[in-house]
Amino acid sequence: MTKLRDGMTQAQVVTKLGNGNAGAMSAVVDIIKHKEATSTLLQLLDEFEIYGTDLYILYNDKCRRDVRKLHLLMLGAHLNIIHAHELTAMSKDQRNNPLLSFTEAMCEKFETIIKVAYAETQEGHDHQGVKQRPEDAPEWE
Repeated sequence: MTKLRDGMTQAQVVTKLGNGNAGAMSAVVDIIKHKEATSTLLQLLDEFEIYGTDLYILYNDKCRRDVRKLHLLMLGAHLNIIHAHELTAMSKDQRNNPLLSFTEAMCEKFETIIKVAYAETQEGHDHQGVKQRPEDAPEWE
């Protein structure tokens, strides 16, 4: 069940997604500061029920505190490029298994795949339920 509701303050969003974990709350603050990704990324974290410690592990350990990487990872999960169970495994891996880390090479691959997926949707194609490019999706060169 999702935790975010329309009309919530930023403090309420931080509290809900942080789920009592100071590191996760800090991650949500970083996401909010990163204006380009805020809306979509917060919604995706909520959709996949990534809260508290799981959010902290994904952001801090797997994405190396890089909002762009976290955004791409969540968009990849939304587009079924990465399966939900793989995302869950990454978020629960406290041993910091390098095989479950979101590396720069993976980030570049995801960026390319997502760019193609969005281009297809703008041509009128429906790619796994994505109707249009979100307003706050990363800008492509």
